Order: sequence, then structure tokens, then C-alpha cells
Amino acid sequence: MREFGQQNLVEQRKAPLSHLLITRMLSVPEGAPILKRKQPWTWKTQYGCSTSALFHTLAQTGFRKAEISLGKGATWDDTMLAFSNLRWKIRGKTVHVPTVAQLNSLADGDYAIIMPPPSKSDQYGRRWGNNPIWLPVDPTAAINAALHLAQWELCACVSAQKRGSTPLFCGPSGVGSPLKASQIDDVFHRLLARVVDEGDDAKNYSMHSWRSFLASSLMAAGCSDAQIQAALRWASEDALKIYKVANHDVYGGWLRSAEGVKLTGERAITLQADMRALPVTEPEQEIELLVATGAAIDRAAGGADATDLRTVSQGGVEALIESLHAHEH
Repeated sequence: MREFGQQNLVEQRKAPLSHLLITRMLSVPEGAPILKRKQPWTWKTQYGCSTSALFHTLAQTGFRKAEISLGKGATWDDTMLAFSNLRWKIRGKTVHVPTVAQLNSLADGDYAIIMPPPSKSDQYGRRWGNNPIWLPVDPTAAINAALHLAQWELCACVSAQKRGSTPLFCGPSGVGSPLKASQIDDVFHRLLARVVDEGDDAKNYSMHSWRSFLASSLMAAGCSDAQIQAALRWASEDALKIYKVANHDVYGGWLRSAEGVKLTGERAITLQADMRALPVTEPEQEIELLVATGAAIDRAAGGADATDLRTVSQGGVEALIESLHAHEH
């Protein structure tokens, strides 16, 4: 640390997205020259409609990139996220293949349902495969996966027979073409570069920033670690320490709440009648004492082990047993 600097020991991680950045990306105007060779971006193609639905979905599910796109050299198969993973709860009834009328009539109380595919932390889908992701319809929300998945359903028009073999989100070639990781990475960073504030850089973010955004938002909303873990389908709580980040208003709220609590500072030991004979011990001193005691125990154990080894090497296990009996007597 002294040689290279403490800051160089801290792991550098991508920043979480913010609500503002996400809504800005989704509001990039039609025809903006953000693609290669300044080609215009459009939301009106199947790829554009799919990308819009995907961004809304990532913000509310935190899907990993590998769950929604193909890595280098990978091929799409029926274990991956398909239209058959998308179902609906409309007027209290589960619908596997919604009609145009049903999709156009979605309202509060309806849901898009996504059955999670196998993932890095659930390779066979046995942990989360039977735990639906419930995406509520909210016409007033700036980010709402259910409504934009409905628009994508209307655009894609996938038949019941083909839902299991059609990727839920498509590539630039349109419905039925698998989305590649390199393609979504490129579009994500190009849209983000258009909307980041001065002094920020799109390279500070990655597709994993969607997961960090959702984890941090759930924490700010008062969700427990168990709820966040379930919502983002993590196998352990360790990942929460990495991905959930307290925003300034959340962190500041903690301190404002703490300032309003008037602690007395009393412990049981401060209530004793006579404290003169007891030395004051700070936590650091307690730790030093424990370390010193542990070292002494380790030395004693090491000496005993060495004695036992010498006994065994000279007289075998029988000699060791005899010495133990001798100590007992």
C-alpha cells in the first residue's frame, strides 16, 4: 500500500446507472446520428422497439448480459430467454399468448411475467426457474417494462407455435435473430455517450450497471437484503455488497436519522458502583490482547506438535500413546 498507494488497492467497478441516465437514453430522438459512420438511430424498427423494451426490462429485472444476449462463439438454444418465457396476468387470469385487444387494454393491476432462464448463478434453472418476475403495469411510470414489452409483443407478432424458438429480444436483423453481446454493448454505449453529463464518460458504465442500478434503487426504497437478493436472483448475499450503492440522498438520510437519535452512551459496565480498580480498555487494546493471546496459544500448540512428532519418529505411535497415558497419571 505504501509503495503503490492505497487508492490502487481499491477495486475499480463500473458505476450504477441512474434513473435520469436511463430515461435520457430512452428519450434519444429519432434519427440521432449515433451509430457507426454517423448513421441515424431509430426506435421504429423491430430492433429499435426490441431495444426499448430491453432497456425498460433491464432496469426492472437486472438481467445479466449473458441472459439476454449471446457471447462470442455462442449459439442460441431453447434454454435461453424466449417469447415463451414471457407471460401475462391480465384481469386476474394468466395468459400465455395475449391478443392484440388484451395488450392494448393493459391497466393497473395487470402484469408482465418473465420466467427466468438458467444463468451463471443458476446453471440448470433449479433455483430461480420457478420464481416468476412480476412486472406491474404502471401507465404513470417513466420506466415500465410491462407496457414496453406489450409494445414489443405487438410489433413482433410471434405466433404461439414459435414463441419457444424465438429469442425474446432480437438483433439488428429483426424478430427471430438472436441479440449478440457485442451488438447490445455497442448500442448501449452509443446511446449513453449521447446523454452523459459533462465530466462523465460512457466508459464508466457497463451492462452490469443495470444490475447495480436496480440493487441500489431497491435499497433506497427500503427493501431488505433478502428481497434485493431475490429480485436480482443472486445465489449469495456477498454480491449485494458489490452492487448496491448508497446514493447521496440515501446516505445523507441515514445521517439525518442518526442525528435525531439521542443516545445516552451508557453500558452495563458504566453502572458499576466502583470503577477505580478496573482499567479502561479501548477496542483496539482488546484486539491487541486477543492477538497476543492467540499467538501464545499458537506457540504452545506448535511446541506440543513438535514434541509429538519427535516421539512418533523415535518410538512410533505406541510411544506417543504411552506418553499421553503418562501425562494423564
